[in-house]
Amino acid sequence: MKKNIFILIIILIVVGGIFSSLEESDMRIRVIANSNNYSDQSIKYEVVSIVKKNISPNDTKEKIIKKLPKLRSDINSYSNKKGIKCSVSIKKEHFPKKSLNGKLIPEGNYEALVIEIGEAKGKNWWTLLYPEYFNITYEDIESGDVEVKSYLLEKFKKMFK
Repeated sequence: MKKNIFILIIILIVVGGIFSSLEESDMRIRVIANSNNYSDQSIKYEVVSIVKKNISPNDTKEKIIKKLPKLRSDINSYSNKKGIKCSVSIKKEHFPKKSLNGKLIPEGNYEALVIEIGEAKGKNWWTLLYPEYFNITYEDIESGDVEVKSYLLEKFKKMFK
């Protein structure tokens, strides 16, 4: 029994370390629309396509910082034609937890490339800067809860029943 608990504790420490390192190194992109009206949402998707032309899923924070002047220029050129201002920055943002194909994308505060269009009061589009997630996008931070189950936790609960 003590051996099982010891093994379980070691597994939890390793899994916890994996999630904490993922959270620290994870970078995301967020584009926030001016409002939720159709025109502003269309502008948001145009800005997303500009971002995707400038940023690749393998880019590191350092590469993104080097690309910021061109990205800002491209976004400002587009937004000026539309008569709206945009801000482009890298900052910590809160993201909700999501599940994709059985993999948990943890909730937390992450470094993000953030593009705010106009008043930035509309739905937002976001994704992760990893090849397997880059073309997976999410809308609106209030888009639903994820039920999280842990194989290890379920086994642990069964041990003490």
